[in-house]
Amino acid sequence: MIDNNNTLFPLDSENKGNHRKTTLTQKLSWAQVKSSGLDIKQQDYVLSYLQNLSEAVCARDIEVMTGMRISSLTRVLNNLKSQNKIKVDKLGKSKHSGKPVEYYKVVNSL
Repeated sequence: MIDNNNTLFPLDSENKGNHRKTTLTQKLSWAQVKSSGLDIKQQDYVLSYLQNLSEAVCARDIEVMTGMRISSLTRVLNNLKSQNKIKVDKLGKSKHSGKPVEYYKVVNSL
């Protein structure tokens, strides 16, 4: 429900237990992305890069290659994983931050 200040409301049930609050602007922005097909275009864009690579790469590598912000890539990568188009090939240490990260690779369709 939207409060009187029109600032925050709980996520609806489609977000499965995420207790984070979302602004009205965020929800409207996501609706616009979905209706424009931008989410599918971003997924296809990232997938085309990954298909041309012989080794697995982390999200930061994909950010550098595609020029997409990491905040947008997180959603794209999760969607591609849930569609079984990419997989986590390994967990390793990031060359960018030194922290543990997932390395992604395209799922072979053979």
